[in-house]
Amino acid sequence: MAVLGTAYSVSRASGMCAATQRAFAPSEVFVATLVEAPGSGLVRVDYSVDAWNAGARPPAPAAVVGFWKSHFHPNPQAKKNLLDDAELLELFDNLSGTTDTKQIRFRYMLALLLIRRRLIRVVGTKRTKDGTIMSIYRRGETADKGPPSEVIDPGLDDMSIADAMEQLAQLMDTDANAAADTTETKSEPGAPISAAAEAKA
Repeated sequence: MAVLGTAYSVSRASGMCAATQRAFAPSEVFVATLVEAPGSGLVRVDYSVDAWNAGARPPAPAAVVGFWKSHFHPNPQAKKNLLDDAELLELFDNLSGTTDTKQIRFRYMLALLLIRRRLIRVVGTKRTKDGTIMSIYRRGETADKGPPSEVIDPGLDDMSIADAMEQLAQLMDTDANAAADTTETKSEPGAPISAAAEAKA
C-alpha cells in the first residue's frame, strides 16, 4: 500500500504568491503548502502571508495536506533541504488535532522522520479504542514543559512504513543520512518501545 501515493519530487519555493502572482522579496516570510491535487499527487503551492491570512487556498477539489512558514531565498543553493528542522517541526505541529485520515497518516510518517533526525523522542505509548497513541517531546523538552504531545499510530504494516518513509525522504528532499539512519530511537527510561522504534529496527 502506497501511503503517500507515488514518489513525488516537490519543488522548492516558486518565488511568487499563487493567489496574487506577486514575486516574493528576498528573505520575505511566506506560507508554503503541500497540496493534494487529483491527477497530480502532492504539489507545492506558495502564498504570501497576507494572502494566506485572508483565506487564499487552492480551489477544490485540491486540498491542503500541510503547511509551514519559510523565508524566500532567491539562490536555490541557500538551503540544503526542502525544509529545515524548524519548518519540519512547524509542519508537524500544524497537523496536530486533524481528523482527516490522510493527514493522520502523513503526520505519523513525519513523526518517524523527526524521531530519526533526533528532533523528537518517544516517551511512551498507550492503546485506546481508536488505536495506539505515541507520546512525544521535542528535543530538549522535559515533563516540566507539561504533558507530552500525542501522535496517532494509524496501524500501518512494516512494508507500508518502509515504502512511505522512502517516499517521504524523497518528498522532503532530506539528506541521505537522515533517510538511511536506522539507529534505535532512545526513549525515557522505563518507557515502552513504540511502534515507531520497532519500525526502524
